[in-house]
Amino acid sequence: MRKRLGALHADSLEQYIQQSQYSQELLYQTKVNEKQFDLKEFENTDKDTNTSFQEEQQDQKEYFNINILIVDNSNQIGEVFKYCNTLKQPKSNYHLEYCSKVEQSNSKQVHFHFWIINQESPKYQELINVYFTIADAYIYIYHKYLELEFQLFTEKVKKLNNNQSSIIFKVANSKRVSSMNNLQENQMIIEITLQSLDEVLERVKSQFI
Repeated sequence: MRKRLGALHADSLEQYIQQSQYSQELLYQTKVNEKQFDLKEFENTDKDTNTSFQEEQQDQKEYFNINILIVDNSNQIGEVFKYCNTLKQPKSNYHLEYCSKVEQSNSKQVHFHFWIINQESPKYQELINVYFTIADAYIYIYHKYLELEFQLFTEKVKKLNNNQSSIIFKVANSKRVSSMNNLQENQMIIEITLQSLDEVLERVKSQFI
């Protein structure tokens, strides 16, 4: 005769024990599944929270546009294109070239705009008068035979910026330049001399980021 033992129906005590064990296993598995579901829900909630936090951090960043004027006389602008990740071949006889790159830190996002003028171009004076006025910093690719032109360049920078402090990064292309002692301040012009254009581009990045 079938007996009711507890909440289970069994024909014998042995069958009751088997059913009880099965019931306990089923209950355990149900609890495990519930915990896994709760954990998954928590992870999804945490993920959403992290995404929202990242979006909030993104919104809190400061955004800047920095214009860099480069005076080139050595056809080195390929290095600038490389820095900007621009697949572009520099022309030998150009007037004006442009590329840009976005750099960011935890608090800033800076969009660098590089305006490159060929000093040997017949349009040099015309172009330089325009782009002098928008530049936040200057890169001058220097040679000794261009010392007079460089001095005229610095004077023009000083005048156009109303004697406010201006930064000129000077690419000397010389191994004799010491990267540790390369800063000169003269009449509101901060002149930073470095060995290579690559080094200057990294210094420009660290200057504004």
